[in-house]
Amino acid sequence: MEQSRLRHIMCLSRPTLAVALLYVLVVAFGSVTIKRGRRKEVGRANRRDLSIFRIGYDMLERCFINGQSPFLPTIPYFT
Repeated sequence: MEQSRLRHIMCLSRPTLAVALLYVLVVAFGSVTIKRGRRKEVGRANRRDLSIFRIGYDMLERCFINGQSPFLPTIPYFT
């Protein structure tokens, strides 16, 4: 009984980890998009009702559609 529960937990933890890492990546990309002043490329310039996640998701989608390579710095910077 214990062995089957452990396997079930291990099977759930991998997809959960993948989703969590993807969420962090998209939020980080949204943050970089805002810091570089490219927010208006994915939303209206006079409105600020999109979340950082949505900005990152839309910008990644824009990069992939246009055949551009998304850039995310590996060394964090402080402003």
